[in-house]
Amino acid sequence: MNRLLRKLLGFLGAALALLALLILIAWGVWELMLLVPANTARAWALLTTALMPAIAWFFWWLGNTEVRGRLRGFDQAIDKALGAITRTAGLNADTQIVIPAPQLPNLQILPAQQLTQERTIEL
Repeated sequence: MNRLLRKLLGFLGAALALLALLILIAWGVWELMLLVPANTARAWALLTTALMPAIAWFFWWLGNTEVRGRLRGFDQAIDKALGAITRTAGLNADTQIVIPAPQLPNLQILPAQQLTQERTIEL
């Protein structure tokens, strides 16, 4: 229980620190906006609103590029691993001694039961 409580307190502490950081950033932006003239603030708001689609497209493109790179890395790692496995299997196949499987006699473990007329069920 002590370990779980420590993890929970650590998580709550990190969440509070993040919340305090966000509040500090918001307060700083608020204080800076009080120093900026009204027309400059309006122009900044208009510009950021107008650039929203371009920013969204850029981050979409960046995400797709990262995913393609990560998948290419997975493919390369799998190719290398399979190449090593193939080389190792090839070496083992060349050096293995072939031992024939033993032939077991054909034994009947249980005697075959013959069905009589009393033991059959007609459907």
